[in-house]
Amino acid sequence: MPSKRMHSKQIVHLYARQHWQVSYVNDAARFFWSLSTIVPYGSILSFEGYEPARKFRLFLRAHAAEKPVEYLTDDRVWIEQVRFTSAFAECFVSFQHDHFKSVKFEHLHGFSKTNQMLFWFHDAFTGGDLALARTISASRLRRFCLKLGPQYFRKGPIC
Repeated sequence: MPSKRMHSKQIVHLYARQHWQVSYVNDAARFFWSLSTIVPYGSILSFEGYEPARKFRLFLRAHAAEKPVEYLTDDRVWIEQVRFTSAFAECFVSFQHDHFKSVKFEHLHGFSKTNQMLFWFHDAFTGGDLALARTISASRLRRFCLKLGPQYFRKGPIC
């Protein structure tokens, strides 16, 4: 079992007891263009991966969050955190278009300005389901899914 390391004074609980789940999110550009529907600008996006692509990590570092959220994670994982803004979304889509093979990460987490988990997306854009906190309203989630196309549903406790 891999060891864990603490990235912060505050441990953020990654799994809420009740949450929304969205399946078939596979278009990163549409995801980032639509993300502001469910995640407020100013939130933190945490990218995680096992095999870092240098260009992509340098791109993320150029947009680094000044106060990253800290949490427990697998010590084999690299982490880069950015402040989510409309400019970042636009730059990400452009970077992905120009350097598609360099955009490699396994997990994506979203945190509010108060460090509350908003979403977690393991195996992002490669078949994993997007899980969202129940604090995101059904109407906002519906608008998000209309922009992306996938269906969403309520997920019960994780045990």
